[in-house]
Amino acid sequence: MSVEDVIARHEAIQREGDELAAERRSKALAVAWVRRRQLKELRKAFKDREVDPLAVVAGDVDPRIEAVVSEVRLKSLLPLIPGLGQASSYEVLNAFGVSGTRKLGSLSSERRRELVFIIKGASGNHVI
Repeated sequence: MSVEDVIARHEAIQREGDELAAERRSKALAVAWVRRRQLKELRKAFKDREVDPLAVVAGDVDPRIEAVVSEVRLKSLLPLIPGLGQASSYEVLNAFGVSGTRKLGSLSSERRRELVFIIKGASGNHVI
């Protein structure tokens, strides 16, 4: 095998890798767009009081809603709750003792109930 053959083979592999990377990138962008859209709809449902935010955190909701919020990070979900702004969300996370990068779905039902209790205290019980 000559040097030119090796270079040609390397370039072909590189092109295939670039195509795969572009496919993965476009798929990731599509998934991110869907997630952002779902969060936007959830925020609107919270605001319009169509969905109880504390029930969502506690896990007492429709399985379709649960499927969406279980993949949401706490630092993204908490500010969506009416009466709980960005600063209060960080206070809740500190009081709860978890990182904001944890996903809601990774919490046990008992930890979710604790989180609801802390949210009620942080919001002065005027969330709902």
